[in-house]
Amino acid sequence: MLPERADWTDVLPQTDHVVFFKSVDWAQTALGPLQYWGTALRMYTHMVMSDSRAATLYWGPDRIAVYNASFVPLAAGAHPHLMGQPFAYGFPELDPFIGPLFEEGVRSGQAQDVVESPMMVERSGYREEAFFTGNFTPIRGVDGDVEGFYNALFEVTVQKISDRRKTMLNILTTPDTLTTAAVYSHIIASIATDPLDVPMAILHEADTDAESGKTILRVRGQLGIPVGHALLRDEQDIEDTAGIMPLCRQASAGRVLTTPDERFEGVEWLGFNQAPETVVTMALSTQTRLFGFLTIGTNPYRPFTAMCEQFFKDLSGTASNLLAAALDADNLRRDQQQLQSDLEFSNMKVRHLVEHASIGMAHAKPDGGLLWANDKFFSLAGLSPEKTKAIDNIYALISDDDQQRAREAWARVFDDEQDVSAEFRLQQDFKPPVGDSVPAQIQLMAFPFKEHGITVSGMLCATDISHLKWAEAWQARIAQDARDAKRQQEAFIDVVSHEMRNPLSAIMHCADSIFMALDDVKSGEGVSMIPGPILDALTANVSAASVILDCCKHQKRIIDDVLTLSRLEATLLSVKPAAVRPSQLVDSVIAMFATELRSKSITTKVVAEPSITELHIDYLNLDPSRVVQIFINLLTNAIKFMKAEGEKSLEVRYGATLSPPRATDEAALVPEGIHWAPRGKNASDDLDSPGFGSGAVVYLTFSLSDTGIGLRPDEVDNIFERFQQANVTTHVTYGGSGLGLFISKELTERMAGEIGVMSEPGEGTMFVFYIKTRRSIEKSAMTTATTTLLPVRHLPTVSLPHPTASSRLRTLLVEDNLVNQKVLDKHLTRCDCDVEVANHGAEALDILRTPGSFFDIILMDMQMPIMDGLACTREIRALEKAGTLLGRVPIIAVTANARPAQIESAMAAGADRVMQKPYKAADLVTLMRELTRGGRRHDSII
Repeated sequence: MLPERADWTDVLPQTDHVVFFKSVDWAQTALGPLQYWGTALRMYTHMVMSDSRAATLYWGPDRIAVYNASFVPLAAGAHPHLMGQPFAYGFPELDPFIGPLFEEGVRSGQAQDVVESPMMVERSGYREEAFFTGNFTPIRGVDGDVEGFYNALFEVTVQKISDRRKTMLNILTTPDTLTTAAVYSHIIASIATDPLDVPMAILHEADTDAESGKTILRVRGQLGIPVGHALLRDEQDIEDTAGIMPLCRQASAGRVLTTPDERFEGVEWLGFNQAPETVVTMALSTQTRLFGFLTIGTNPYRPFTAMCEQFFKDLSGTASNLLAAALDADNLRRDQQQLQSDLEFSNMKVRHLVEHASIGMAHAKPDGGLLWANDKFFSLAGLSPEKTKAIDNIYALISDDDQQRAREAWARVFDDEQDVSAEFRLQQDFKPPVGDSVPAQIQLMAFPFKEHGITVSGMLCATDISHLKWAEAWQARIAQDARDAKRQQEAFIDVVSHEMRNPLSAIMHCADSIFMALDDVKSGEGVSMIPGPILDALTANVSAASVILDCCKHQKRIIDDVLTLSRLEATLLSVKPAAVRPSQLVDSVIAMFATELRSKSITTKVVAEPSITELHIDYLNLDPSRVVQIFINLLTNAIKFMKAEGEKSLEVRYGATLSPPRATDEAALVPEGIHWAPRGKNASDDLDSPGFGSGAVVYLTFSLSDTGIGLRPDEVDNIFERFQQANVTTHVTYGGSGLGLFISKELTERMAGEIGVMSEPGEGTMFVFYIKTRRSIEKSAMTTATTTLLPVRHLPTVSLPHPTASSRLRTLLVEDNLVNQKVLDKHLTRCDCDVEVANHGAEALDILRTPGSFFDIILMDMQMPIMDGLACTREIRALEKAGTLLGRVPIIAVTANARPAQIESAMAAGADRVMQKPYKAADLVTLMRELTRGGRRHDSII
């Protein structure tokens, strides 16, 4: 005999059930005393007793049961005798079904599932119908053989019974016939599908006796009650005391629960063949009508819970609604019969109305033959009522040109199309208020006419739309004329821009050459030999050239303002968003004015507000060219009105907010005291165009503060108006057109923003503006596009190596203006460029095709005879792609027309940059050096 082992049961959960488990005389069972149980059996016993689910261990070939406390209610009458006994002993009725599962588990080694298995359980002293899902999992001993099974269960009773009841209710909601008699029969038939939950039922119809006014109950159906039973007495007065009439009276005020008494003796209870604990009587009614009563027995093996309450509520509600619908249907059928007679009576009136309708109506056969038509239909054919016999089909009024379309449209009416609508011209003409006669037109709407579900003919309505179509064509002509006028206006503005900028460009080049003449003389070796008067005269000429350049700048500013204003008034100015970094945008604008700011000793400070970082502002979709235009106007004003003496400084700040800036509390973005320009009629708040994308809305804010002369309060009010300046002396003293701030206001409002100012006399001025943008979801860099869209005024000075013989740029100048050719050729030569000139695009291509011809850069005018710059640029890029030309030569497009669409066209053709006329030759050379990286292209190609 093996020695006694330590008491391994001490580590089991300390519960009453474990105490019970240990009290079993295991020595009298097939498993033997607890102290001799093997390791595997002990381990699985620990698992069973620790499991929160209902669980049982069936060990050994006899499947000896070891179960936990949660399984006790499921064991029902088998507990406590089941502990230590075989499965077949505890559940003899289930052994025929579960025994084969044990055998299959041993054979396959796989768990055997039990799904929604019905069981009777004892809970709280009550025997209940329950359903469980679980499995019998084979478990192995230390030698690897299947020693037993682990059975864990979870209860699905609520779901199973709920599904069973829902199935019955779903059947109840779908009667075959919606009549009162049929619905009463359907209610009983539906309840009969669930005998477990409704083992007995009596359905009474309530009716009011016409003479006595008493409520009489008639039996309309029953379940489980034998024929001749006292409960089936018919035609009972509800006030009667016999049978279940007292229950029905009480149910009129609310559902009644009772236990089966002597009245229910002899009832053949369905389902479990067991009398229930409760019988329920319910009134079938709506708020306005009592239909009857339903008395049912409940499930004898389910407690009366809230779930049962809801089931009876749903059952009575559904039955009541069905009876209400059936009654309504009965009434509707009676009403339909009455309506039928009424319609027949009023048919003559309707026919009379149709005859005199203002639209043509007709009834026709599939071949178009007329069955009937009203007077208006014949009048559309130009016939008087006396001549209606002249046409016999619907096609007679359609013009010959539309006959085929009309026949195809009428054929569709008989191809299962419900409605067919089309427009046709008529045989007769329409005389419009203005102009010559035109064919009359109708709007035809046709639909099938069916008999017994088959289309046998068609109906049609014809409306005279001649005056509407004429008005539509008239408006289309007006709209086309407006579009033509807009194109002509745009072309006129382009011509004016070209004709004004081209001469101004030549003036700037000539003045620039004079301005540089003194430097040329001083750089020569014989400067000391030049007589003083001549040197003084050269100095005076240089001073005069400087004045000319300043006048050109001023004139260019006036031209830009006037052309922008023209586009605004002609609604030709559009907003074209692109992905831009605000920091790059501000830096590029400051760089444009870098030389001028340094020459005037103005210190400049650029500050990014913390909100840029806090809101993670990177790329925003906005129109950079319009923002830069506003900046140029504000920076030009700041420089122009800067004090002559004392500190001269300029601060530019930019930030962002997710809500409208005027509603934010951040004083850094919008300081208090700002005077906002009144919003104009063209103000917009639209960011729905495709270019803006679908990113989140961000308001971008800018402020420019200067130490200039400032403004008085009365001067602030009118500075944003057209042709207005601060006061009458401003133009005389500082010049200007009075358009810059007005244009800035208009541009800001076009971008869903506002502009404002805050100023004190002698203390400087702060301008604030904001625009509405969207985050760029695709963060594509737009550096090149941004640079291109900026008007090239003063490019930042680029530090380049001193030109050597090898760094002279071989330049092809394509320009049709002879003055510009000569002046620019001279200036470029002075700036270490070897220049060859072409008068138009075709001549430039001939030069490029010449063997041995090579250029570092091409300056391409856009408007030229024979072949313009766009066509020439496209051809050059095509030749490069084909390998006819070596490498890729940078091309700078030079144009007096600089609308965004024109700039985009130049870039699309293949230009690398766009230089807007007029410009300083020095700026052009700087850009040329930047594109060629300061040296000759072939140095890196060969």
